[in-house]
Amino acid sequence: MNLDPNARLTVLMPVHRGRRWVDSISKTINGCPAGCRIIVSDITQLDDALDVLEQRHQGDQRVCFRRRAGVADWRLHANELLSLADTEFFSIMPQDDEIGPGYYEELIAALDATPSAGLAFGVIEKLDLKRNQQTRTPTVPIPLGMKPPWWEAIHLDRHWNLGIPYRGVVRQQFNSPLPLFSHDFADQIWVFGIALQTYLVEVPTAVYLKQYHENNTHSTWEPLVGEQRRDILLNEIETRLADQPDDRREARRKLIKIYKEPS
Repeated sequence: MNLDPNARLTVLMPVHRGRRWVDSISKTINGCPAGCRIIVSDITQLDDALDVLEQRHQGDQRVCFRRRAGVADWRLHANELLSLADTEFFSIMPQDDEIGPGYYEELIAALDATPSAGLAFGVIEKLDLKRNQQTRTPTVPIPLGMKPPWWEAIHLDRHWNLGIPYRGVVRQQFNSPLPLFSHDFADQIWVFGIALQTYLVEVPTAVYLKQYHENNTHSTWEPLVGEQRRDILLNEIETRLADQPDDRREARRKLIKIYKEPS
């Protein structure tokens, strides 16, 4: 890939049956900062989405179009792309969503202004394409950066949706593969693992449009609940806090106590 060696941000865009979404993908490409890297990847190649996009964005030196034969597993695809990101910051961008003006610039500015934070995220506007209704996701229920990261990670997982920051910008040192457990909502668990190690920062002026339709990947997912979720979170604590025994012990104690309490 012959992309800008001085770029600070890599935007990772996995595509699967993306022909319907080429306009959204183009809007994202056009809205990305100058000098960033954009990797648009299709590993199933079941339609001509990449051909159309490549024709549209000829000459855009920020963009690399990647074709490879692979299976239709969004987690494996995302992990392939994460392994290619070697800039200071990276972001995963689903094919069927869009970003508002200055989205990435605002998130990077927030991380520059908050060295203790490793992931910056904005607000999500949810657009139901069937009903033509738009609503906004709830903001975080606690002030961020006040408690230890592991404490905030556990609280947010219990009282909020950690899938929201999945669409944010992450510092390279927290780049890790999505977990490949036998259940879904790996995006939430991935963010939980990051949040155990570093603070999150919310940027209310950075707007992300999530489009809900009949083919959303998450529409068939089964939620992780009870002991299943507890055990997966405990594994993240063991892995992410392996070098911080005191935090690991306290995080385990807090999580186990929460799951023993009546809901």
